[in-house]
Amino acid sequence: MSGRQSYLARELVDFIIEHLRDDKASLSVCTLLSRYWHVSARPALFKKITLRCKDRTRNTTAFLRFFDAHAQYAHWVRELDVLANDGITVGTNIRPSTHAGIITVSELSNILSTLPDIRKLKLSSAYLLHDFGCPPLLRPPPKSLEKLWLDTVVIAVGQFGDRPAECSLVKFLALLDAVKTVIVYDLRVERFFPFTDDPHRDIVRIEGEKIGKNFHITDTLVISTSDDQDESQLVILDLLVGSKALRSVQHLVVDEGDFVGYETVQAVAGTLQHLELVVNAPALGLALEEDEQNVSALTYGVASCAGLTKLHIIMNPTADEMDGRYLVTVQHIIRFAPRSVSEFLIDFDCVFSMLHFFDWNAMDNVLSTRAGVTSVTVMFGDKHDCSGCGLRLPVDNKIALAKQRLPQLRARGIVSFRQSLEDPLV
Repeated sequence: MSGRQSYLARELVDFIIEHLRDDKASLSVCTLLSRYWHVSARPALFKKITLRCKDRTRNTTAFLRFFDAHAQYAHWVRELDVLANDGITVGTNIRPSTHAGIITVSELSNILSTLPDIRKLKLSSAYLLHDFGCPPLLRPPPKSLEKLWLDTVVIAVGQFGDRPAECSLVKFLALLDAVKTVIVYDLRVERFFPFTDDPHRDIVRIEGEKIGKNFHITDTLVISTSDDQDESQLVILDLLVGSKALRSVQHLVVDEGDFVGYETVQAVAGTLQHLELVVNAPALGLALEEDEQNVSALTYGVASCAGLTKLHIIMNPTADEMDGRYLVTVQHIIRFAPRSVSEFLIDFDCVFSMLHFFDWNAMDNVLSTRAGVTSVTVMFGDKHDCSGCGLRLPVDNKIALAKQRLPQLRARGIVSFRQSLEDPLV
């Protein structure tokens, strides 16, 4: 492109730049076309950047020096992905005695202060430590973020109860104010603590108070782990509860075990409007019918969410194919859902034979008689229907079954059927 061709209308140039926002190579070419294109494309190059910290000290120092020398560029950054060590596995390859994977609170504080207009921060594959010889923060950090994503991060903890706080997560969150969305995936404490009993949990919540009154989640919390890490997740949850950070959460996405899932739902029940819940625990047979306390815990305490308007129930796709108790849990969550719920989404990502364990008639009776229910969406995945043989029954077969079993909802015209989302938690 040369001569007159490079002088397009500003609106067209902006449209092209926006279209190429994720193509760094093409954006770099655009900066070389002319001064006109350079001015438009340069900010887009810096809008979303990644800091890789495999050589932690050298990389973070170079990062800070670059933006200190180019203050204008720092104002263009809106999204930052801090990748401390690509490809690590939490709890096996990260050790505080090595520099690989380590990032300190002071380093993050200085990075955030250098980028005054940052809106989204992702910290991945990291061991988050206390101060590690990094210069102290000289400028205040950003007051708020649109999104904070903590993915595969180990949290360093000291002796809870001491002053000042020795938990690296507490120190980090104390740097922030309002955050619209917080995503917590595979966040672990560095060593095991017996924090499942009430006295120890009270200690952790007191530690959470040290985060301060500023940090809070204004809209969405996503909390998920890839395996059973109840102790770590309870520590994280209690720190957030202690800091009052969950006081404004309206949208919760939870993919946890039954105990942590229940505790998380209860922590935000007072303000919750939209719940996306992955069912990871099978119901305990007749105990669910006879014991009210078990009913509350094994249905994740959904009944206590008095302001809930949208409920999305997701069948764990890794559930035992022959364990129909998972579906019993789903049907009881529907049964005990508060009457404030107007929109139900129920995702049966399971084999066809498993659907016969579900009480379709009960669901039809419960939801069709609730005047406040305006929408019921039933979704099905295409999971293998024969372990090891690769056989799949079309989603249409599952939809046909559901249509036959839900006549009252169909008569009201409020039920629809479709294929499951590929990743409902994104």
